[in-house]
Amino acid sequence: MRRCAVLLATLVPLLSLTAAAADEKEKASKAELEKVRGRWKYVRSETFGKEIPIRGETVVVVDGDKWTFETATAKGETVKVEWKFSIDPTQTPRAIDHVKKTEGQKDYVKKGIYKLDGDTLTVCFPMSFPGEEPKPRPKEFKTADGGQLQVFKRVEK
Repeated sequence: MRRCAVLLATLVPLLSLTAAAADEKEKASKAELEKVRGRWKYVRSETFGKEIPIRGETVVVVDGDKWTFETATAKGETVKVEWKFSIDPTQTPRAIDHVKKTEGQKDYVKKGIYKLDGDTLTVCFPMSFPGEEPKPRPKEFKTADGGQLQVFKRVEK
C-alpha cells in the first residue's frame, strides 16, 4: 500500500507537468498559426543544392490547418493543390508537417522545418514521393543531400 502511495505521489506531478507542456505547445502552435496565416508568394526554390526556376505565378494560402498552392497556368487558369499541415514552434528548428490525403491511397506525409522572419517564410522538406514512408525531418535548411527548400514572401495577412 505504501509503495502505491509513493508511486502515485511521484506520477501525479509528472503527469501534471506533461499536461502543462502539451498545453503550452498547443498555445504556441495556435499563436504561430496566426502569424503564418495569409497569402504568400512563392519566390525561391532549391533542390539538391541548386536553385530551381519557379514556373508560373504561385501563391500559397495558409488558413487554419490548410496550406493551398494556387498556381496560374499559361491558359489563365488557376490550379489548386491543398495540404493539411501542422506546426510545432517549440522544436528547434521549428517543425512543420504536411499531409496530402488522396482517396484510395496512403496519406502522403512530409516532415519538414520552417522559419518565419518578418514577412519571409522558409520551409525545408526532405525529397519524397507519394506512397513512400515519411523521410526523417531535416535538421538544417540545406538541400545538398536531397530535399527541397521553399521561400515565400507575404502578400497579405
